[in-house]
Amino acid sequence: MIRPTCGTTCLLVILRALLPQPAVSQTPSVSDIVARCAGAMAPGGDVDDFRSLQFETRGSGGGPPTSWEIVRPNLVRKTREGAFVLVFDGSRAGFLQGPRQEDGTLQGPHLVPEAEWFDFELDIALYVPAFFDFPAEYAGLTEVGGKTAHLLRVVLPLGGVVVYAVDAGSYLPIQVELRAWGYARRLEDFREELGFVLPHRYWSPSDSTQVTTLDHLVVNPELAEDRFRLPPGIR
Repeated sequence: MIRPTCGTTCLLVILRALLPQPAVSQTPSVSDIVARCAGAMAPGGDVDDFRSLQFETRGSGGGPPTSWEIVRPNLVRKTREGAFVLVFDGSRAGFLQGPRQEDGTLQGPHLVPEAEWFDFELDIALYVPAFFDFPAEYAGLTEVGGKTAHLLRVVLPLGGVVVYAVDAGSYLPIQVELRAWGYARRLEDFREELGFVLPHRYWSPSDSTQVTTLDHLVVNPELAEDRFRLPPGIR
């Protein structure tokens, strides 16, 4: 048997170093991304303590604001003064009031078409990251505004799909995409409210003039359950 000399051994070490090595994945797991995002949005606290949200939205086109009340994971109430009151109770969606009829009066309580109920889960997911409440899957890396971001895809209980881009540096969500609507929004103007860091400005990457701002934002307001209740017998 010929034993390798020191020189031969050194040569083998050098050759191994020069040969391509199997790549070691640096991609964090979904649970790690969600945990880091929770830490970024609830610094020093627990994101599970973020239970409800109340705010007004105003679009760049003007017009009256829309008032929102959200309770995780699946309750939402939307109101526009003199126009409508809409409620999603976690399974069904309907008008408590509105829309306005041809004679100028507001319609009474009625359900919206069942095919549209999933839209209300998407409404909630736009403002509260759905991956805190529902399973997510990793959908790769992307670049958003020059920043590397992890994509997390969530299928909501009624079938809506939402894709979040989570900044790989700050681990804040910086884009949300609602594919059923052909709709994407960038998130910015993050501010701390009651210990939670939340965006206050949403805008369209395809048209930067489409801007929605969140005003009068309140974290964890006391919201009575009956505000999200549809009347008995509503059809």
